[in-house]
Amino acid sequence: MQNKILWISTFEKIGNKTHFMNYLVNAKNAIKKNNVKIKFISTHSEKLKGKKFQRIVCLEFNKISDAKRFFKSKDYVKARSFLKKAKSVRHLNLIKI
Repeated sequence: MQNKILWISTFEKIGNKTHFMNYLVNAKNAIKKNNVKIKFISTHSEKLKGKKFQRIVCLEFNKISDAKRFFKSKDYVKARSFLKKAKSVRHLNLIKI
């Protein structure tokens, strides 16, 4: 069985709504253009302990190098520029399963 890499993006704070929406549009375009598999996206979570997240995104990659290449891709860099403008707080982890 081949290992997979999960991209877990948790948004602790979503800042400026307009910039965040621009991030979402551009991130979705980057995901589609790079044939990235979306496992799930949720805005509904219940905190049991620790920090509450406003949005959680899980993407799937075949290799860690694919996830890193996507992160550095021209299209996703453009999307991240809107995230920075939005002053959102995001945690991003890659997990091997």
